[in-house]
Amino acid sequence: MNLPQQRRFGRRTLAIVGGISAPEVSVFSVKGSSAPLLGDGGQILQVTLWGVLILCIIRLWLMPLSSSFWVDEAATAFFVHHGATDPSLAVAPQVPASIYYALPKAAERVFGFSEAVYRLPSLLVMLAGLCVIERIGSA
Repeated sequence: MNLPQQRRFGRRTLAIVGGISAPEVSVFSVKGSSAPLLGDGGQILQVTLWGVLILCIIRLWLMPLSSSFWVDEAATAFFVHHGATDPSLAVAPQVPASIYYALPKAAERVFGFSEAVYRLPSLLVMLAGLCVIERIGSA
């Protein structure tokens, strides 16, 4: 097995791979260790990752909020407006049994009917999930 040659310079370690040196960044730290979590460029990397996350949320979640419904969202709007007793839902009896439709129904009652309102519960649950993942990662 051909492992890359490593040279140590102060706090940085350079990996020599194919004659090209690349700095290695430690992404893990031992609990109680004084070693930096992300190496010397950790602060820049952390700010960059937060920036990318915010840009992704804006581009992929906030910008398309007012675009037209997709098929599954149209089915959600149909269910909220026609209820569980509609005859067309007889072919899928599991649909009325789902608790998911309570969220869009409540959002529509509070904010009215629009594409953004139907996507709001999904956005809020996604943000809550990100907070949970962040808490797990920082523990």
